[in-house]
Amino acid sequence: KVKKCLEEGKCARALELTDEEISYIEESRLLTLKPIIYVANISESEVGGEYENNSGYIALRKHAESEGSEIIAVSAQIEAELASDPMDGLTFLRDVALSGTALVEPTFVKTVRDKLGLTQAALAKKLGVHENTVGSWETSELPVRIRKTTYEHLLFLIGGEKQEQDS
Repeated sequence: KVKKCLEEGKCARALELTDEEISYIEESRLLTLKPIIYVANISESEVGGEYENNSGYIALRKHAESEGSEIIAVSAQIEAELASDPMDGLTFLRDVALSGTALVEPTFVKTVRDKLGLTQAALAKKLGVHENTVGSWETSELPVRIRKTTYEHLLFLIGGEKQEQDS
């Protein structure tokens, strides 16, 4: 089943494998079995939901769905602007450090939580916030501002999950 899938140029994660089938192949550590999150670059004007009509986003979403993967939309325009002028980048980093917050798409929080296999309550406990806070982050229609330390903790959780899967 897996061999045929790979020979067709598809990812093994696209297959709906039983626990028994996974146990047969888990020692192979196939990269195409590992969970993946696709990131779609959108323009600043598309932040907040307008990107869902973007043909590039739609194509990537269909591809991600075909293999059981997730997709997150982010705007890299600011990053490009910061990269072009290091002094602007330093100013931005100083402002983030001073404000102590990060701006993220609501889909980011939900995707991370789903990939970690946690409930809202379990993620809230790990982050030291109330369960309703996680719920409001996930259901917001606009980017949400979260504490920088909470954002860093989310990234740490993803890194810890990745290390556990790779070991």
